Amino acid sequence: MEFVAGNNFKRDPLMGWNGSTDTTDQTILHFDQLEDAQRYAQENHIELVVEESAHMPRKPKSYATNFAFGRKQPWTH
Repeated sequence: MEFVAGNNFKRDPLMGWNGSTDTTDQTILHFDQLEDAQRYAQENHIELVVEESAHMPRKPKSYATNFAFGRKQPWTH
């Protein structure tokens, strides 16, 4: 669960950085089950929006395959 940051930023006059006294945008809660997150949000009166993440398959890669003998493309500098 991630909290949505508000618009309560103030500009630091010395460095010009944006700062805030609200630390909820730095807070991330992890739950094992979706139902646990929904129950927590309901008990604490927090609006909950569920976003499903897209599964992106990963191909295993190794740095050593760049120098393999049976490489299909020639290795260049």
